[in-house]
Amino acid sequence: MNFKAKLIFAWIVLCCLTFPDSFAQEVRTISGTVSDENRQTIIGASVAVTTPGGIKTGTVTGVDGRFTLAVPAGSTLSVTYIGYKPYQEV
Repeated sequence: MNFKAKLIFAWIVLCCLTFPDSFAQEVRTISGTVSDENRQTIIGASVAVTTPGGIKTGTVTGVDGRFTLAVPAGSTLSVTYIGYKPYQEV
């Protein structure tokens, strides 16, 4: 490998190592329990996250009504379930 090829390779490696950091956001893992007004847990409720960029991800509550999601800063959390109000955003 000549000097020019080594320099180009080093530049590419440097760019690859610093590029992801330039788009890094603060991401938190949140967890919770979805329950009704009688404090009964709700199995199968949809919990969705909408990021400031409009990207949606989500999960469904388990048999104990619990969920866990990775949430970027500034996101909106919405919970939906059949038979209840359309949704609640937090």
